Amino acid sequence: MRLVRHLILTMFAIFVANGSRTLAAQMSVADFYNGTSLDNMKEMVEKFYAPDCVFEDPVTHIEGRDQLLSYYRHMYEGVSKIRFELGSEVRQGDQGFASWTMYLNTPNLKDGETVTVKGVSQFRYSGDSVIYHRDYFDLGEMVYEHVPVVGWLTRQVKARLANH
Repeated sequence: MRLVRHLILTMFAIFVANGSRTLAAQMSVADFYNGTSLDNMKEMVEKFYAPDCVFEDPVTHIEGRDQLLSYYRHMYEGVSKIRFELGSEVRQGDQGFASWTMYLNTPNLKDGETVTVKGVSQFRYSGDSVIYHRDYFDLGEMVYEHVPVVGWLTRQVKARLANH
């Protein structure tokens, strides 16, 4: 009976140690994207990113969690509402990818109406912390198409390219 109890406790300990790490890594992208707000941003960024992380997107290149936190705060200050719909999420070893659709409302774009942007994020992990995060998305779809003159010009260029 002692042996059985010992085996069960050992298996449970292994499951908790490995399972919680895997579960945290698998859930962290969705939890971070949809669970972050101005109110909890510092806590969420500290849980998700390593102190020496690198972040890149079509707009910027940032090194360090503190600088990334400032960037996120600045971006979220002008946001009325943001929601992410995650598609595929894959992690193998220290590499991960997630496809997503962002639904963004901000008075700075499209008169506050919802702007929809599709993208993909690439992650590199050290344990459960993200050390590298690169977002790929069409900046024209997010910004340029919603600025009056630039938007018209961007749509014209896209239409011409689509017809060739």
